[in-house]
Amino acid sequence: MTDSIQVISWNILNPDPDFVKMSLRPVVNKSQGKRNFSPAVYEKSRKLAVINEKRYQTHRKPDILGIIAKWFSDNPTRFVLCLQEVCPDMFEALFKIYKDQIRITRENDINPKINREIFDHRCTIISKDLVFIESHDIILETSNIIDSKEVIVKKNALYCKIGIRETDVEFDCVNLHFFYTWSDQNLSQVFQTIFGFLSQSQRFFICGDFNKPYKKIYEIMEQISVNNKDKRLYMPVPPMPAISNNPQNSFTSFNTRDKNKRFDPEPVIKGFLSLQVIDHIIVGNLLTMRENPRIISKVNKSEIFYNLSGIEAMLQEDKLLALLNKNSLNENSNKILKKWQNSKHKNISDHNPIIARIEIVPKP
Repeated sequence: MTDSIQVISWNILNPDPDFVKMSLRPVVNKSQGKRNFSPAVYEKSRKLAVINEKRYQTHRKPDILGIIAKWFSDNPTRFVLCLQEVCPDMFEALFKIYKDQIRITRENDINPKINREIFDHRCTIISKDLVFIESHDIILETSNIIDSKEVIVKKNALYCKIGIRETDVEFDCVNLHFFYTWSDQNLSQVFQTIFGFLSQSQRFFICGDFNKPYKKIYEIMEQISVNNKDKRLYMPVPPMPAISNNPQNSFTSFNTRDKNKRFDPEPVIKGFLSLQVIDHIIVGNLLTMRENPRIISKVNKSEIFYNLSGIEAMLQEDKLLALLNKNSLNENSNKILKKWQNSKHKNISDHNPIIARIEIVPKP
């Protein structure tokens, strides 16, 4: 009998307004009938993101915890859940439930776009029949030139060595979240860091929010393999793009850096940024996937991905968008929040999760 594990990867959307405003910019932009991102659009997006932060406590957080509980109920054994954009408040709630079954990145990211400390972690949770043998941060640091100045961008991947209880089977998991502005050169740099860390491992998988489509990730990995044949044995099997049975949900999130297709001529949702599969699961040589990862778009009767068209329509109703023009947001935020809470557009994140069954190949 072949050992196998079920893996889900999900970016749950940090409620910090500086993160959420990027997802809501297209909504405000479309609501105003514009196709650019003016300072006014940025400011309204930020205000809407502040309202959404309140919505996190009343709606998104309970729903996320409920969905995770259902996944562990449906997969009581050999199950690994990798989460990205986990804020401290969410981790505390998860830790109370899963305790020894959970690990989190220990360092905070450095993001040049936000001039303050960022609490935005990767978190890995396992079923009770699995055990953490060790866990570490992998520091993914790149140097970028921004406005003629060298800027350091740091994102921490979470490495975990995991064992199956009452067996000698072990495997490695890397849970990551790449920075969306990273160039091909940056990606090559951080991949070599990851593969260097995994150089003695063959049973491993890498998953998370890569912020790049499948083809780009595959190109970078191929180039690394060509340039360094010593790593050939440890290179992952080419990743398979996640797929969905529903064409309307055949994406995981925004490809924000697709400069040639800033507005997709055939978008999944008309009028919004290009939506593609940018979350992936990649396996090493002694792991395999018989089928493509699947995109999860609905759990517990909750639609996962933000209904952008629905939020836009909501803002158009009762002149709610005009309320974001007011100088004092406090006077109007409760009205917008109440309308949002009472609407049918109670979506949870700006990423759809992906799921894959990974088979463990016996060692030769």
